[in-house]
Amino acid sequence: MMRGCTPQEYVEALLIVFRKFNNIVTNNLSNDRNFIDALDRAMTKMVNSAGDTKKYPRSSELLVRHSDHILRKGNKNMTLSEIEDQLRNFIDLFKYVEDKDLFQRFYSKKLANRLIHNTSVSIELEEVAISGLKDRCGYEYTSPLQRMLIDMKVSEDLTKEFDQHLLQKEEKLGVVFSVNILQSGAWPFSSNTGTSDDEKAVGLEFRIPQELAGCIEKFKTFYGKKYNGRRLRFVFTLSNGTVQLSYTSRQYTITMSVHQLAVLLLMNDSPAKTRLEIEEGVGWRRESWTRSYTPW
Repeated sequence: MMRGCTPQEYVEALLIVFRKFNNIVTNNLSNDRNFIDALDRAMTKMVNSAGDTKKYPRSSELLVRHSDHILRKGNKNMTLSEIEDQLRNFIDLFKYVEDKDLFQRFYSKKLANRLIHNTSVSIELEEVAISGLKDRCGYEYTSPLQRMLIDMKVSEDLTKEFDQHLLQKEEKLGVVFSVNILQSGAWPFSSNTGTSDDEKAVGLEFRIPQELAGCIEKFKTFYGKKYNGRRLRFVFTLSNGTVQLSYTSRQYTITMSVHQLAVLLLMNDSPAKTRLEIEEGVGWRRESWTRSYTPW
């Protein structure tokens, strides 16, 4: 195990070793089964070595972080074919990971973050990666990951249907509003994450801003009529909003958590508020401030 290396450096080091000896087995040893098996055993031992960390092998974590780098928006220097090549290399190394359950836990969390925060390069490439994992470990292993992708596709269609519903009723929300409907149990979130119907979250008593409350109520009504008997539970700790600041000569567009957005919306009433006024307006308890805000 390389100490202090990045996930990309770690993967590249493994690939250099694998390609070197795989070429020897292929070109000089006629792909003899005994040598292929020996190479597999050697790679398995190297990938799953904990080195001198005296902890669990970090191969799962580093491989997942490498895949997250590949599948996350922002890789402007990588073409589509290069991303696909990187994914194939990633799947080839995944073969040698022994603790597949630990790998899955790491992978599902990174996948969920990409999907929820809309930072994935594309759903199609996510499907390519999951298909590779399924080829190695079977349908049951990747079923939770595929359910997350299905949720995102269903949510996109549902948002479009909601927009069409508002258009037919000639109703306007005043904001661009989209919702992700996540199956309970399919996503790697704690059961305590989010809010209940009375809008109380762990450590919070969040008060929904009036600018958003109308959107939420209209969607709840729409969803309740479409799916009678289903219950919605809004998870504001995973929600975000994009706002345009116009109080300076130059306009800024900022994406932030819905709780931070609630604080900014309070400033529409007055340019300055005390901490107590913000606490009362947003519903935050005093101890919750240190997790998201820094005075300046």
